[in-house]
Amino acid sequence: MDWNTAASSEGASERLPEGYHKVKVAAAYRHNKEGKPYETAKGPYVSVIFEDLRGSQAKQSFWLTDKAGWRLARALKAMGANLEKMTNAGIELAHFLDESFCQKQLVGRDCWVKVEHSGDYANADVIDERDVPSASLAEYGTPPPDDSDIPF
Repeated sequence: MDWNTAASSEGASERLPEGYHKVKVAAAYRHNKEGKPYETAKGPYVSVIFEDLRGSQAKQSFWLTDKAGWRLARALKAMGANLEKMTNAGIELAHFLDESFCQKQLVGRDCWVKVEHSGDYANADVIDERDVPSASLAEYGTPPPDDSDIPF
């Protein structure tokens, strides 16, 4: 079995249900199957596929423009990237135009996403763990903080 082909086939996995999920970045693409770069009138973008432990997936697109670059920066921060080190190394949005750079920097990173459905798609928005409801944290094995000794 060619696992890469199976993973990128239509219907290869179920979409993540709506709600909060702990996921890993499974893939980052800058080009479609025909090799054409992802780009719209808004500019170039990278398509990021998130996957939970059961293999269910959701995606998010990050536009690689000055106007929208804050979304990728916020996602990288939530994924534990060292933003100061990236700045000091001279990493710019333009580096993410290279698919291999995207994969090296994104694939395998853990993060939390809030998933909302739009038609056939499960759209993920990367969020900081502090913004995840405690019930969702508990569901994924992260216990809520013990505040029993806090007086008010």
